[in-house]
Amino acid sequence: MLHRSTKKLSGNRRRPYMVGVNPKINDKGTYTYEILGYYEDRTEAMIALAEYNKNPVDLTNKDITFEEVYNLWFEDKFVKSKKQLSKSSVTVARAAFKNASALR
Repeated sequence: MLHRSTKKLSGNRRRPYMVGVNPKINDKGTYTYEILGYYEDRTEAMIALAEYNKNPVDLTNKDITFEEVYNLWFEDKFVKSKKQLSKSSVTVARAAFKNASALR
């Protein structure tokens, strides 16, 4: 069972409400959470948690870059694929990635 919660953090903060999911117990015996986000009020935090509960996502890859996504896709589509794809398909995919340089 996955545990999800909202917590009000101490101190004078602009966004004091933290939404955490998937707690793990660390070496000190306290919980550490994967942080879903920080919010200005409790209602906003609860809405974010409800949205997450509707469609939970794997947060381990939340910091992955566009280039890393492209490399994973390219390897899956062209390298690991058993289907023989044309050279022009590979060339078009590489050219499209180069044109998206602003996203890298």
